[in-house]
Amino acid sequence: RIGTLIVLITCLGCIEHSDPLQAGAVRDSGTANTPENGKDTGTWNDTGDTAPPGCSAILDTSDWELCATGPSYCAAVFDDAAGCLAVCEAVGLECSAVYENVDGECAPDETRPALSCNPPSGHQSDYCVCSGEPEVGNDEPPESEEDECDGYPYSADTLWAERAGYGAAATGGDPDNIYHVTTLADGGSGSLRAALESDQDYWIVFDVEGGITHIDPVRITSNKTVDGRGRSITVEGELRLEDAENVILSDLSLTNQLEEPCGQDGDVISIRGTGGRDPRDFSSRNIWVHHVELYEGGDGLLDIRGGTDITLSWSHLHSHMKGMLNSYDVDGATTEGMQVTYHHNYFERLSLRGPQIHYGRAHFYNNYQFEWYEHGAASVDGAQLYSESNIYQARAGTISTTSDPNECGDYEWLVSKKALVTEWSDYGSGYTRSEGDLALEGADISVNEPSRVFNPDESYSYSAEAATDSLARSLVEQAGPRVDYCQ
Repeated sequence: RIGTLIVLITCLGCIEHSDPLQAGAVRDSGTANTPENGKDTGTWNDTGDTAPPGCSAILDTSDWELCATGPSYCAAVFDDAAGCLAVCEAVGLECSAVYENVDGECAPDETRPALSCNPPSGHQSDYCVCSGEPEVGNDEPPESEEDECDGYPYSADTLWAERAGYGAAATGGDPDNIYHVTTLADGGSGSLRAALESDQDYWIVFDVEGGITHIDPVRITSNKTVDGRGRSITVEGELRLEDAENVILSDLSLTNQLEEPCGQDGDVISIRGTGGRDPRDFSSRNIWVHHVELYEGGDGLLDIRGGTDITLSWSHLHSHMKGMLNSYDVDGATTEGMQVTYHHNYFERLSLRGPQIHYGRAHFYNNYQFEWYEHGAASVDGAQLYSESNIYQARAGTISTTSDPNECGDYEWLVSKKALVTEWSDYGSGYTRSEGDLALEGADISVNEPSRVFNPDESYSYSAEAATDSLARSLVEQAGPRVDYCQ
């Protein structure tokens, strides 16, 4: 791979017109960009040009678009969730760079962090740079998956490249200060608890696999990363972040069956602190929960009582009544400054609170809300929820033939079609805006005073994919821990 990058860097350094990141032609325009000096940029032009031999396979797939070419690279955008590895393999080249693509253009979005080639981003579309020499007549066997995965612990850069939303400022622990979990015990030397409750800025990885049970809540301190990529780790018990900043939890299965499932105690993840009207007032902030599985909790799966600048992404929540509650802080004060992003999550048959937002702001995009029992998401008590390009799929039919399988779930004769609500119980109304959402099986998306809902573009850059069946399939297949992660 180093040799591949040297070839690409050498080419980019000496041939100005071969830079695939500067060659962004407008998609479907049939024209190519040219620099001011009139030299050919190398950008593919579909008005009669012949594609370079090494890149022609891209033109054979209707959902792929050739953006730029050079002596040793092809740049393309896919729009079928294929992933850049598949695109580059089709042209016999190595994947050397991945970016989110600019909507409506055959160009990379350089305002956002670069993505990793492997594992794939899971996006519906991305901009790919494929480089190296075409594999013509190469009889050598391809590199095995085991060879690709020799780099454990995995790079912090590849994890950080996947950040998005309000929690994107989280950097977690110091990747040069690695803590190896060497025991599945509840505490002691080499335990997960010892690392999370220490005052060290640890980047935590696992040299063991299996289940870890914490009888008492684990109190996570600031500046921690728990990196479970490529490991099968299940943590039982409450993970509590109280007055904690800059924490990343990635690639873990989390549950809390130690508490009564119908009680008010024992969340799986509990984010707690003091808050207020301004995000700067919060004592818990900059938290990113990524590629986790959350199921069978005591009270909630992920509850926020006084936290802000938080992202939950690419996670699978299931088998529980109450999903996520964002509400008052620990002192009972309102939390208008709370800001949370939920993206690319799979909410599978929760009863309700997927999530339920009181006060503050929630950007909810590219999620799959599947067959809830009472309601999907909720915005109440003056909260602002921006719902964008989600798939809301209600249970089929009108009359319920089965009861809620989640413990303590209510039995209703009628199938709930309430995908997004702005009124619930005796709470005050919330505000919602829906853009590009897909409602299936009669799902009802309640919109209330959308002009009062914030615009996430004013807070951060992001790229929302279209709400399609393909996106739903990607979330079902890829949300949750990446036990087979290969870098």
